[in-house]
Amino acid sequence: MFLYRTLLPVWGLCALFTGINICAAESMISSDKLMLHYRFSTENINHQAVADLSGNAHHGKMLGDFQACADGTNQGVIFNGKNTAVIPGRAADLRLNGAFSVALQLRITPQQAEAMRNGSPLLFGTPDTRSILRNYTLFFDYGRRLELDVGNGIDNYNAFTTLDLADGKLHNIVYVVAPPMAWIYIDGKCVKQTAGASIQPTAAAGSADPIIGCWSPGNDHFQGELYELRLYNRALSFREVINFSGISQKIEPEADLNMQYSAVRNALDWDIYARNIEECDGTLTLEVQNNAVWQCSFRKSQFIGERLSLSGFSSLPELPVGKHEISFVFKNSDNRELFRYKSIFNVTALEEPERFHNTIGISNEVLPPWTPMYCQQNSDGSIRVEVWNRTYHFHREFMAFDFISGNESLMYAPGKLDIVLSGNKKENIRPGSLEVIKSEAHQTIIRQTALSESFRFEVIHCIDYDGFDRINLKIMPRRKVAVKQMFFQLPVTQRRAVHSVPGLLKHERISGVLNYPFTPVYYLGDEYKGLHFIADSDEHYYPYDHNRVMSIEPQDKQVLWKLRFIDADFEFDQPVKYEFALQAAPVRPVGLDAWERRVVVMAPYCGELELLSMRRNGVSAIEDYARLGARAFAVMRVEKPFAYPTIPDSDYAKQMRPITQRAHELGISMYPYTVSFVFSELAPEWNERELYLLYPRKSYTDCGDTLERECGVKQDAHHVCNNIYYQNLMLYRLQNAMLYEQTDGVYLDGTTSTRRCENSRHGCGYLRADGKYQGTYCGFATRDMLRRLYTLVWQMRGEKGGVDLHMSDAYHISAAAYATTRWMGEGLPKNELITQSLPLEDYRLLYTGRNIGSPADLLTYTMGQKFRTSLALSLLHNMPARPHGGMNDIDLIAPIWQIRDNFGCSRAEFTAYWEKHAPLKAAEKNVYVSIHRHPDGRALATVANLSADVKQVHLQYTPEAEPRWKLPEVLEIPAQDFRLVELTPAEKE
Repeated sequence: MFLYRTLLPVWGLCALFTGINICAAESMISSDKLMLHYRFSTENINHQAVADLSGNAHHGKMLGDFQACADGTNQGVIFNGKNTAVIPGRAADLRLNGAFSVALQLRITPQQAEAMRNGSPLLFGTPDTRSILRNYTLFFDYGRRLELDVGNGIDNYNAFTTLDLADGKLHNIVYVVAPPMAWIYIDGKCVKQTAGASIQPTAAAGSADPIIGCWSPGNDHFQGELYELRLYNRALSFREVINFSGISQKIEPEADLNMQYSAVRNALDWDIYARNIEECDGTLTLEVQNNAVWQCSFRKSQFIGERLSLSGFSSLPELPVGKHEISFVFKNSDNRELFRYKSIFNVTALEEPERFHNTIGISNEVLPPWTPMYCQQNSDGSIRVEVWNRTYHFHREFMAFDFISGNESLMYAPGKLDIVLSGNKKENIRPGSLEVIKSEAHQTIIRQTALSESFRFEVIHCIDYDGFDRINLKIMPRRKVAVKQMFFQLPVTQRRAVHSVPGLLKHERISGVLNYPFTPVYYLGDEYKGLHFIADSDEHYYPYDHNRVMSIEPQDKQVLWKLRFIDADFEFDQPVKYEFALQAAPVRPVGLDAWERRVVVMAPYCGELELLSMRRNGVSAIEDYARLGARAFAVMRVEKPFAYPTIPDSDYAKQMRPITQRAHELGISMYPYTVSFVFSELAPEWNERELYLLYPRKSYTDCGDTLERECGVKQDAHHVCNNIYYQNLMLYRLQNAMLYEQTDGVYLDGTTSTRRCENSRHGCGYLRADGKYQGTYCGFATRDMLRRLYTLVWQMRGEKGGVDLHMSDAYHISAAAYATTRWMGEGLPKNELITQSLPLEDYRLLYTGRNIGSPADLLTYTMGQKFRTSLALSLLHNMPARPHGGMNDIDLIAPIWQIRDNFGCSRAEFTAYWEKHAPLKAAEKNVYVSIHRHPDGRALATVANLSADVKQVHLQYTPEAEPRWKLPEVLEIPAQDFRLVELTPAEKE
């Protein structure tokens, strides 16, 4: 922060300017919103000061050794790149809020640019160290490209000129910012036009005062000639830009058009920014080959300066393949044509349009292993809904419901909606109707109403057969009313409210109050049971503290889970809606577990094309894998158009056909790899990218090496949103792969992660009261997509089909429940003792899936490819470790498959080391015992030494041991290793 905040008083500075009438300057410009106006000359150097010709008394003090310069009749000063700067007086008044413009005239030689190439010299702006706090800043990128930073305290926007300005010529440059738009003009020509939600300077953002010529006296100095500088607190019109640039010409209307043909809607998506048209009310007509197909009205209030910004889409008539002329016709309110803009667009044959419009995987069938729902309204008016292993009770009191999982209530008391008005008056909510709108085997819909002095309430519960309760809450004011607090709370039993998992595979044990910002996916519970929460949008949330939207508050016998809709004074005058979902866990019965599915990954990685040619143990690799017991391949190589299931008749599909055929002959299923959180620029549907991608568009830069390795083609990919269009595309591709290439399911990577998206073209985001666009999440859409994928695979392949899900970060239970198997463990630490870095209780919660019902394999490469160590950990929890990295992984696990088959583990009862009724334990520390008990009395014990030392292990009975077995005297187990021990009943000795 520079030191020159207070300059000479205005009267003292006036005396320095001989021949310049400051008072006259103040009267020259009145309501033009010109905040600062400097014209540089030799006279400034003589007095080491420059007058503000705007009349606002922002007279500047000149520091350092300036020299004079001239270009024809223009006079200026040379900034030397060492110690020159201009400090505006009353500089704090020059921080801006909203629209503004900067016009300047400068010249930079190649030599001067070369001298500045090791820095980013500041030309003009508020030089805060953090870009989000800079308010507005103009500087040079290594002395050649002029850049603009706009900060709003939370986010920042950066735009730069593409032209090299260091050519020794005098240039007139104008930046025009009119949120959410920005334009850059060089010598009267618009060289950049851009839009963004973060183009919104905030006056309070910058902690530093504006300065000209350096970031602060002493560093990153500008070197070049500056002739004139103007700062406006408004957007300049195009005519004003032309006038400043000294161009004498007739100004014709013009437009910039961003237009794209959408095969989804047979429509044009377009954004048009028209300049230099008459500022008036009027109409815009879209004509295709002189036939009007769309029309809208525009108002004078929609103009930004003299620019009219419009966007929309238009359904088209039936058009033949070929080129077509499109016209945007502007007319005023008197129907006089103001301006006509013509363009040419090309209509191509729609390739497989059903990929965008389909209902694949959408079904009302109750799919195994779930069971049909049951609903009953009781004599007291309450409603009971039964889903697999859970009961949901809905009471007469508004928003009062509780959840029972496996005959155990998760709730200490029913839920509750609390409202406190200004003045600390608590609103009394009186219950109204409670009725069942729909009751079928796959879905139940319940409607409830209530009334208070200030509000009418309505809530709709839409409950699916997996127990997913989608809640739509509508609150309608009966009068204008000020609310101080409004929150929904669920009192959860302390026994189950042990862990707090805010979406990611990171969690906290609940020992005190926890506060979170708006959290789209959340779990509260333990490794057995709990409550799952999803919300896509924070619209109509008005928190006092954005980091305290959700709170977890432990009390004596309960843990209060509070969702704070309003925690700051808010005046209600319109209805508001909140949508979220709750789900009791576990979500589903297991069905086939991961041991029965036996999914493996080909070694070497992405080497499935070698399955027939590569030899193992005297036979082809695929035959050896089958002999060892493999039942499914996660086919890791992906298509050249990245992230798809196998595309029929592609080169890769043709090579895979004989391999898939042989796999089926050997009883092996094929699950092709699909990285369904990114979308490739090489994809055939890339021209429809705006329907799929996150906005703002985010490139997945980490994919570079991975894509080239797995696809053989260099490409880039962008983060995708799981909206309905992307769902339809994925389901269409998967169905075709299963139909024509006979694949058996899909392997998904990263699908359950939820990201914020502002793409209004597929329905994400909302417009806030302050006019900014706020992103939303895709938690609901992600669950819908997993459910559709599961439905399609089940309908086409039954129990042999697979939805194999790799979850590396997300804890999205309602989506993960539709995976037949999950591959977990990427978050485990490398080359460390598991008990030192992740307590076993936490491992059980995050990785085993007991609280979901979807079985998991352990991912091994994170632990340094120590497959035996991974097995020691996974077998304790009745999880397989998935063969993946080394060629011998399958050789290590195949004997375990055989031992389990011979013992009959599928018919045995599993008792884990942590359970109270576990019959065996080890006398030694960090050694654990889990056991399978067969109905015939035998037992198979897994004894795992998770310590760093070799252990001589002595097994002991616990008081709960019944029956008893013959135990070995001692087991020697290496560090981080295990032993499987079959035990026979003692009475048969």
